[in-house]
Amino acid sequence: MTPAELKIQQLLNLELEYGIKIITIKGYDIDRGRMKIHTNEKEDHFDYTLEDVPDFLSKFKPLRKVTAVQTSDKDALLIIAANAERLKAILVDSIEKVTKDPNYVKQATVINNNVNTIVNITKTQLDIAKVVNRMK
Repeated sequence: MTPAELKIQQLLNLELEYGIKIITIKGYDIDRGRMKIHTNEKEDHFDYTLEDVPDFLSKFKPLRKVTAVQTSDKDALLIIAANAERLKAILVDSIEKVTKDPNYVKQATVINNNVNTIVNITKTQLDIAKVVNRMK
């Protein structure tokens, strides 16, 4: 089995983060030194040389399941700060891609809109936490 096959076998049928998307790798085909990767998303199929596949697959991260837990205000702020850093990194990456390739502007706009939505949700969560703390 090639390194590409070994890596993809580990990721099959898992929910994975790929940029801002959640994707499940459903299968793959190998033909003439290339691997075509099939996902649960109709438009998201990937085609790479076998030697490029491991590097490409390293961009997929296991989806982190979030569960509701009671946290202190300090813990909540640390979580928000970590997410803010992640969002900043995504935006900086988008800015770099737009400067290199003007065709990326449409995707960068979608990313920006999603980041704004996440920021607004976080603001709402903070407002709710303030109300809950006043009720204690």
